[in-house]
Amino acid sequence: MNDHDTSKYERFSNFCSLLETLQKKTGRATKIFQKDIIQRYFNKWRLYGGSLFPVIRLLLPHIDKKRLNYRIKEKTLSKIYVNVLCLPPESPDGRTLINWRIPGKAKMKTVGDFASVLYGVLLKRSTFTGKSVLTISDINEKLDQLNQAESFDQQKDCMRSFYTSLTPLEQKWIVRIILKDLKIGLTENSILNIYHPDALNMFNVCSDLYEVVESLNDSSKRIEINGLSVFHPFQPMLCERIPINNCLKVLNTNTFYIENKLDGERIQLHMKNGEFQYWSRKATQYTKAYGSNKNNGTLTPFIYDVFNPSIYECILDGEMLVYDPNIDDFLPFGSLKTAILDQSDEKMKKRPCFVIFDVLYVNGKCLTNQPMINRIKLLPEIMKEKYGYVMFHKREEAKTTNDIIKALEKIIELHGEGLVIKDPNSTYELGTRSKRWIKIKPEYINSLCDELDVLIVGGYYGNGYRRGKISHFLCAVLKDKEDIEGENNNDNNNNKDTKDMPHFVSFCKFGTGYSLNELEGLSKEKNGNWKPLDPNNIPSWLSLEKKDMPDVYIRPDHSQIVQLKATEIVPSVAYSAGVTLRFPRFEKIREDKTYENCLTLKELIQLRNLSSGRLQTKTLNPTNTEPISLEGMTSKKKRRITAKSEISIMHSFVGADTSNIDKMDSLFEDIEFCVMPGINNEKQPNLTKQKLEILIVEHGGKIIQNPHSTSTKYVIADKITLKVKNIINTKMHDIIKSQWVIDCIEKKKLLELSSRYTVFLSEKTIINLKKNMDLYGDIYTEEYSLENFKDFLQEMDKNESFKKVLNKYTPGNKSSDNKETENKELLRIISSIEERYIYTIYGLFRNIVGYFPFKEYNTDKKKIKYGLLSRLHYAEYSFMFYGGNSKKTITSECSHIFIDPEFNNYTQEIQKITNLYEKKPRFVNIQWIFDSIKQCFLVSESDYLPAHSISANPKINFLD
Repeated sequence: MNDHDTSKYERFSNFCSLLETLQKKTGRATKIFQKDIIQRYFNKWRLYGGSLFPVIRLLLPHIDKKRLNYRIKEKTLSKIYVNVLCLPPESPDGRTLINWRIPGKAKMKTVGDFASVLYGVLLKRSTFTGKSVLTISDINEKLDQLNQAESFDQQKDCMRSFYTSLTPLEQKWIVRIILKDLKIGLTENSILNIYHPDALNMFNVCSDLYEVVESLNDSSKRIEINGLSVFHPFQPMLCERIPINNCLKVLNTNTFYIENKLDGERIQLHMKNGEFQYWSRKATQYTKAYGSNKNNGTLTPFIYDVFNPSIYECILDGEMLVYDPNIDDFLPFGSLKTAILDQSDEKMKKRPCFVIFDVLYVNGKCLTNQPMINRIKLLPEIMKEKYGYVMFHKREEAKTTNDIIKALEKIIELHGEGLVIKDPNSTYELGTRSKRWIKIKPEYINSLCDELDVLIVGGYYGNGYRRGKISHFLCAVLKDKEDIEGENNNDNNNNKDTKDMPHFVSFCKFGTGYSLNELEGLSKEKNGNWKPLDPNNIPSWLSLEKKDMPDVYIRPDHSQIVQLKATEIVPSVAYSAGVTLRFPRFEKIREDKTYENCLTLKELIQLRNLSSGRLQTKTLNPTNTEPISLEGMTSKKKRRITAKSEISIMHSFVGADTSNIDKMDSLFEDIEFCVMPGINNEKQPNLTKQKLEILIVEHGGKIIQNPHSTSTKYVIADKITLKVKNIINTKMHDIIKSQWVIDCIEKKKLLELSSRYTVFLSEKTIINLKKNMDLYGDIYTEEYSLENFKDFLQEMDKNESFKKVLNKYTPGNKSSDNKETENKELLRIISSIEERYIYTIYGLFRNIVGYFPFKEYNTDKKKIKYGLLSRLHYAEYSFMFYGGNSKKTITSECSHIFIDPEFNNYTQEIQKITNLYEKKPRFVNIQWIFDSIKQCFLVSESDYLPAHSISANPKINFLD
């Protein structure tokens, strides 16, 4: 290999072009294409010479341990760029950067992706033109400076240097590198395997990216991975999650070990000649906290002398727990940080305790290929236990599923974390989630978990594919009425609509357990009722802590009750309830409940006291694994924790009991209705909400008390109340009068929704209705009686809005502009499908509209005589063959004008035409088309601008 260092010559702009290409090609069908691009890039680099580490650390910033973190996240970056750009925080661009996650304040296409939001702002403001000259080496030097920056001002100076020396696009990628998330759809496993076939295995052994890259620079040479070595952290073996009834089948062994799952932090201890190092599962070093030798740290001074004198080096795998000598027991994981920081000499203080469950290396010998039964036998020979400081994990031998069930019953009774089932003959599989080790937690068994019905009161905007949507939800519990009496809240957010509303206290936040459709239902359905939260003006009905304020809030009467499950209830200062859920997950929306039925704070505290915070208060029956209650009685029904409302509900608001109603026919089969309170039918004055609901069910319909975003077809309302107004604002549901139900039953068929039956119709419904009625709602196929005709004439004048919407969606009234728009949308859909699912080179130019200036060039008879114009024809044919859209004249749609350098003298003439358009097309050398086809992706256009002539033999890009 030559001594040429490519990182000092390869420009960062070329690397950004590579990342742009990788980002655009996502989805399973394009993984091979992505890997091929990286492989060619690596091969080219190797051809020129030098280590690939400078560029691989930019591709995999999240596993680069030489730059652990920059102590910078999006919030700090937004402040830095607002300062660097001299933007007032209240300016449009200032608000866009600060509120990068919030729709409406950042563009929808980029909301939730800070780097892309920043790119949009920089495009308008950056004075940097052309490409940057910074190399990969220069970028790494600047990132090292940023990593060493200790103050905001130092960080700002580093980022300012990026701003003044990089283009907006290059800054987008620098920010993603700093945030350690490139969003290119490839994991470290994929990239390491591309680099070298042994790279991933070696990384699992040493967790050191630099060592992996430097040791495996020659991809043609295979090496033997010798196993673990002291002071080199490895990727530990992890447990797989398997259902109880499948455990024995998966293990396929006569006997197995059962261990209690420990509630601490996975730690590997490395010891050599009295020197100690401690590493976490993610290869984060904790040696400074626990101690590198007998003279420092919170643990090493107490355990350095427990090792057998003949043991000079070893690696142990275990869990770091917190031991409390005052109660002679271990504390929950949340106490670990406090124990680590306590440097006092108090004898009875809470302290770290290392519980060992495996031995992996002893005196130069790696034991990972030895069966577990042999490895753990060595532990007493290596060291002795020291109670409360270093202990051996206990395990039991077992043979049957009943043994597992009994152990799980016991762990639930003791409020433990769960179980780990291990194969005694299992080898230690580095970096693998293995089925030889199985974890079982009580919360994995739904029938053992208590359910909590809580109210959504706030939302947080998400990142990644959830960007622009509320992806996490703040929930609250109801404060008991007697606790509120005497409290006086003079908050400015009080108004007549909320002054009598019950009070809620923040309790927990969840962001898992729901499907994409359920996420839409939780966030989008209530879209019109989500309001931005002003931290200085919190609603009077809600108690919040300032530590984690939501982005938006929603009033209780507009919100929904949700059912959650979790591991346990734990203390927390982040929520006004004083406690929160550990690992909460969404189960379902409780459509049958209103905010008055929310779990109360008093019930929450009682539930916590019942089982010391654990939410698995049920047990397993060893014979049939059915859940049984605390009293020991068999119960197939899940236990729900709900409030006994102290607020009486008016009868007119209560839904009918339809559980014993016999179905008469299937008129309303598979139709879901929501009947609003306050039915006011002129023809049947005695008709109530309850009577109407019974009629609907008798004729095959379904009843729900709160409309669902996707399943509810009709909302029945005879008058527009506040709740009906809110439903109208969502524009998602058809709201019809009760008379439609009565008339359908009377005529034994589903009637068209003419204007006399409607309060509000969604545009989708109106488009469908337009096929069968005129602008006034007169149904073409319906015969009118004299009485009905009179009703129709009376309704005509009331339906101007109905008429306007119908007219807007009349078929056949599409203008040429609409057709043009449809064509554009069709092309966009085709392009999206190609990129995501079936990448093909024949769609390479799909999103480009080009103009080839034959008309202008035709005047140059001399050059035409020599056939130079045929080159332009060939470029156009190639462009169209690979998906491009060629226009015969210059229009505002044109994104590119393709120039042949032989006709450069006509370029200015064409530019005069393009100056008439607000959005000016780019002038690009036709060679760009040929080179993009050759490379199978769109190469950077900057080397193909009119100033770069083909005849001038421009410099070949590194990626060529």
